[in-house]
Amino acid sequence: MQEHKLTSRLICALSLVAALSLLTACDGTGGPTSPISVSTTEIENAIFQATNIARNHEGVPTLTLEEAVSQVAREHSRNMRDHGFFGHVNQDGQGLKQRLNAAGISYKSASENLVTVTNAPDPADVAFDLLVGSSEHEENILDPKFKQIGVGAAQSGDTYWVTQIFVQP
Repeated sequence: MQEHKLTSRLICALSLVAALSLLTACDGTGGPTSPISVSTTEIENAIFQATNIARNHEGVPTLTLEEAVSQVAREHSRNMRDHGFFGHVNQDGQGLKQRLNAAGISYKSASENLVTVTNAPDPADVAFDLLVGSSEHEENILDPKFKQIGVGAAQSGDTYWVTQIFVQP
């Protein structure tokens, strides 16, 4: 089982590297520069794609990217950046469910993954590797009850905050 999980992560990581190759800047000799500046939209798209690659590899149906859920995720990432915290509850005491309710998003179940990376050569790759490297985060990524996802990223200098929100409508 442990070997299968490791093999799955390796295949997923290799797939992510291929999917993110367009995001890697080159130094003219074929080597990547370090660190690269990546837009938050590129980070969001890369993490969404990597999440579905991981799900496909494990035989779990792909997720639909929902813009309204992504907006809630973006706002939370920006809020963490702007208010200097890292957590599931914001400074107003709102957790995920309160933030989804405030946005008018209905759901049966929802869960959230958070990650932050600094000074990473490829922030999306590092962020996703950290997510799948955590059993709780990987559980959300591979949970078949979730059908929708929102991904939101915020940036300040070479630091990125990423929020994934998984929704069962």
